[in-house]
Amino acid sequence: MTQDEYNTKLLVDLNAGIGPDIFAPTESTLIKFIRAKSIVPVPANVGEFVKAQAMNKGVLDAVSGPDGTIYGIPYFGDWPAMFYNADMYKEAGISRPPATWDELVDTARKLTKRDAAGSVAVSGFFVRKSGAQLGTFEKWYPFFAANGGRLFDAGMTKSIFNSPEGVQALQFYVDLMYTHKVDSFDAPKGDTDGFIGGNVAQYIREPDNIAAFQSEAPSLRFGTAVIPNGKAKARGMATITPIVVSSGSKNQRAAFDLLMWLSSSAIDARRCQALQMQPVLKSTAAASFYKENALLQPFLQQEADIFPFHLKSHEMEIVIGKYVETALHRGMTPKEALDQAAKEVDELLRAQ
Repeated sequence: MTQDEYNTKLLVDLNAGIGPDIFAPTESTLIKFIRAKSIVPVPANVGEFVKAQAMNKGVLDAVSGPDGTIYGIPYFGDWPAMFYNADMYKEAGISRPPATWDELVDTARKLTKRDAAGSVAVSGFFVRKSGAQLGTFEKWYPFFAANGGRLFDAGMTKSIFNSPEGVQALQFYVDLMYTHKVDSFDAPKGDTDGFIGGNVAQYIREPDNIAAFQSEAPSLRFGTAVIPNGKAKARGMATITPIVVSSGSKNQRAAFDLLMWLSSSAIDARRCQALQMQPVLKSTAAASFYKENALLQPFLQQEADIFPFHLKSHEMEIVIGKYVETALHRGMTPKEALDQAAKEVDELLRAQ
């Protein structure tokens, strides 16, 4: 059963009064249940807990409706930060991860290696340029946010990611390839496989790779860092799963009591540690396991957003990612690419 099929069946069951007391939609589908009035806002005490404990804006937004009403408790999720190869840093004489765009370019240049033919053999910074277009958008988004970019106007009636800030951010992303030449379409491997194989020195990814590297590539010496800032703070694109209570539940008070128990520091910390998950609540992140984990700390310090709620959010992210790829392939200039993406996303906005 696909996610769409699951959500459709769940909405039918809830409308028929036979749905569950609690369930976990994704943040991108929460809007469907809000509009169908299939879920209830949290009680005041739960809302205050969520506001105080959400790790960042993305976590809070993921459990809130468009008007800011809180409908659930964040249960699990993640967002990206930057990974770097510690041995390559040492060899290049780099003492710390880059904190700014200028430092990223300087660091990436020092880390880039070429073969005898002059082709990139080791990417100083891996630019996401192919694969799932949703992922392409999400790996470019931190640079967009770091340049002060905003996706939509205040009422989410019009795309504004093709603003000068957006165009400059995409130009910077393209320049990493063609001006600074720290990555290439000809590079032997990219992304996670390239990082494991020694063909990528720095890249942006989610924290589940930490456990994977430790298990699958125990000899790989690596570190993590927050994503370099531009004129604003870099922010990752978060994926957060909330737990909500159905409006048809006859046990709403007990259901919210259960959610509060599941979110208590002792229980949530035990669950997250056992599953090697990134915490989304501050009380869990304060546990000694996380405070002492240097590899996870940058993820907990990293600012993050979610894509604004809309029934077509998923499709919009794919559209933007498609045109980021087009710019990287030099099929359009950054401005042309974002202008066309904005045109197509605005059509999706009107389709709501």
